[in-house]
Amino acid sequence: MSKYILLLFSFLGTVLGSYFTNQDVTIKVKAPTQVNAGEDFTMEVTITKADIERFARFYQELPIGCTATEGESKNAIFTFKDQQAKFIWMPGSLPAEEIFTISYTVHVDQTVSGKIVIPGQFVYIKNNKRVAVDVDPIEITIFNPNGGNDVAQNTDTTSNTSDSNQNYTPENTKLSTNRSIAINGSMATITVKINKSGLSNNFAKVEEFLPSSLQAIAENDGGSLFSFSDHTVKFLWMNIPADNELTVSYKVMKDDGSDITMSDLQNITGSFSYLDGSDTKNLAINTEGNKNTNNNDNNLVNNSNNKKNSTSNTINNTNKQTTTTNQTTVTYSVQICALMKKYRSPKFFNSHYYKVQDKVHLEEHEGWKKYTVGKFPVYKEARDYRVKIWNSTPIKDAFVAAYNSGQRITVQEALMIANQQWYQ
Repeated sequence: MSKYILLLFSFLGTVLGSYFTNQDVTIKVKAPTQVNAGEDFTMEVTITKADIERFARFYQELPIGCTATEGESKNAIFTFKDQQAKFIWMPGSLPAEEIFTISYTVHVDQTVSGKIVIPGQFVYIKNNKRVAVDVDPIEITIFNPNGGNDVAQNTDTTSNTSDSNQNYTPENTKLSTNRSIAINGSMATITVKINKSGLSNNFAKVEEFLPSSLQAIAENDGGSLFSFSDHTVKFLWMNIPADNELTVSYKVMKDDGSDITMSDLQNITGSFSYLDGSDTKNLAINTEGNKNTNNNDNNLVNNSNNKKNSTSNTINNTNKQTTTTNQTTVTYSVQICALMKKYRSPKFFNSHYYKVQDKVHLEEHEGWKKYTVGKFPVYKEARDYRVKIWNSTPIKDAFVAAYNSGQRITVQEALMIANQQWYQ
């Protein structure tokens, strides 16, 4: 009888995940054992907290290609940053009941396949000491009929680089880009089409820089990871689709909800980025009527000319052809604090209380004063330093930040551009 019960659980694809217990807490994590790429699943965490009443934190690390949104937080502050789904209970906010369940939804991108591993940790205060409890990792198999990135087997970055370059022949590519705009009252639909014949199996990105008065939402993401932040629309592919023509679209509206005119949209600039070996190259996107074309790798602009130079990157009507091959510079730092209104000297974090030993840097980003430590060429080095900050200072929310030629990008983009491996 027990044999058939086990088979039934396997068929339903559900596991009572990781289980941890000690004298203070019991943690059960429930998640499916099998998920299809492109779908969502729910992660449920049941915590028996015993007599814990002060600060507590639970987090899990998700692999690249997975994103998290809040479910049932039970008074916690939920965040998803740097691939961490995190629940934080400040003093006095822990649920009164001894046993409670939190949850969040995980979206698996359609490019993911293979086995993913999700570790976790529960942290709490007991007798004025920090106690960290590692939770056994959850293993989930992602079924992807179209292939995609095999997360579990992506352990040899040298081999992966070789394989992708065998299929990538920039001398045979014929690229062209075009942006069309359709206005309907207070909403405009912007469609970007890319003819990418000969370009496949590699990182790619569409970026559109909007005037500050406009907001954007995705309409057709073309199988990408879509984001809108700091007035920038972004479509990111870890593996670009094989079709020769790629189409994405998004809708824009004004902050005040009034009708949109072409004059509101005339300052939109953008680019299509892709990898040429270890170099990132951009092709400017022009609005319909001034189509930008590229044959045999011409009309390319270097990725170092980012948002500030996006207008000058647009190829003019004389079809002047330029080619650049400067290698981009991807680096990583560890962010330890962000302040919007207050100011702290970077040396403040070198104090006896915060115990940060290295030089702290201050930068202005998206209206925040952000404090970072270190500059690392490899993600794993930054990840290890982040763990050091967690273990040696009271700063428990430090996370890895990524840069491309000095400008902030997501860690996912940095890993794809630099062809580096993500580590838990």
